[in-house]
Amino acid sequence: MSLVCKRDYFGTIKSVCMNENWTGVLSDGIVTLHAIEGQQGEDYKLPVQGDKPIVQIYIVDAFLIMLDASGKLMYYLLDD
Repeated sequence: MSLVCKRDYFGTIKSVCMNENWTGVLSDGIVTLHAIEGQQGEDYKLPVQGDKPIVQIYIVDAFLIMLDASGKLMYYLLDD
């Protein structure tokens, strides 16, 4: 087994979800999404500033599913 990616996250981590290509980390109401392979590349932060904090995340196949504090359910296609 070999290490393919190492990251530091700041804050209290509530949940970590992964698929073959992506990792999603829920910390302090914000989801950090990044590709697993390699340490370079862009991290995506959700929600957009001003939106309700995220309380739960799942990665199912090619979808990131998030639930915010108001009960709003959001689906994102990760390949896009």
